Amino acid sequence: MKTIQPIGDKILVKLVKQEKRTKAGIYLPENVEKGTKFGKVVALGDDPELMKKVSVGDVVVMTSYAGNDLELDGEKYIIVQLTDILGILREYETMKKK
Repeated sequence: MKTIQPIGDKILVKLVKQEKRTKAGIYLPENVEKGTKFGKVVALGDDPELMKKVSVGDVVVMTSYAGNDLELDGEKYIIVQLTDILGILREYETMKKK
């Protein structure tokens, strides 16, 4: 298996295919899928500021034009900078409890 270790302020994200339908049964239009990218952080560069904001395992929402796409061992990844990340996806139930 090949691996990539990002350097500096770069983040390696494994792209996650979006569901076409929500848990409530609502179908999402195609333009919603194209508007943003979702992925799971698999590796971080060595920038100390980066490590304070994002962690390996976080599911992130990115701009549609973010980063550089690549494919390793049949899996789709993207290398992005912190500025490409719009937010970290949290479970709704977890957010309600806080």
